[in-house]
Amino acid sequence: MSCGSGTAFESPSLRCGVEQGASSEVKFLVSADLAAALELLLQDELTIDPHAAPFSDQRYQVRTLYTDTDAFAVFHRQGVHRHHKYRVRRYGDHSTVYLEQKSKTNGRVGKRRSAATLAELCLLTCSYHRSAEQDWFCRSVVEDGLKPVCEVAYERRPYFGILEGQPVRLTLDRQLRGRPAAAWSFDHQAEWRPLFADRMICELKFVGALPRRFKEAIAQLGMIPGGCSKYRHCVETLKLAERREPVDA
Repeated sequence: MSCGSGTAFESPSLRCGVEQGASSEVKFLVSADLAAALELLLQDELTIDPHAAPFSDQRYQVRTLYTDTDAFAVFHRQGVHRHHKYRVRRYGDHSTVYLEQKSKTNGRVGKRRSAATLAELCLLTCSYHRSAEQDWFCRSVVEDGLKPVCEVAYERRPYFGILEGQPVRLTLDRQLRGRPAAAWSFDHQAEWRPLFADRMICELKFVGALPRRFKEAIAQLGMIPGGCSKYRHCVETLKLAERREPVDA
């Protein structure tokens, strides 16, 4: 789950970054049958991500802590929050987490991330506890008035490959669920609520134009792209933006 730039199976948005541009993603809400059909169509072009390969079902768990302001400016896409999300991501039961900024403008996506430990996560807003590598995230969170509002978890099956000379990535996320969060922690006691019913989220990530092979698969399966924001759907499902009282951690 590293964030370097030398491996083909990393997300194109991490390889390129906002400053270097050119990364894009397209999302689809699909059934399990449609996801299986897509995997079959692309089996000769894509390979399972090495991080998922050791697991019998070739999936790993992702948990994400999303942040917003008291007025849910990120959810409402207000001001400087229109194009940026700040979140913390954890893979499985690892003690390392990743502090991330995801930026999206006109379909172009970039991510910036730094590693932290679970122990460090609890002390993020204390300047004397964070490292220089974590400082950009912590300063943004404090200056923008951001705090954890919900946690989303799901099982991810990821693929990677090279199409038309550029890195591509396909991810299939299932068993999506969310719960309120009120602390820099992954130990919240609130109950999980299912998200997106029994549907899965399919994401195609690529550099530059949508590769021809992806276009062919989309057309053959009649796939229709659409907004599938895990964060927005979680806030709507839990009605978090409609209530302002504190949520128990």
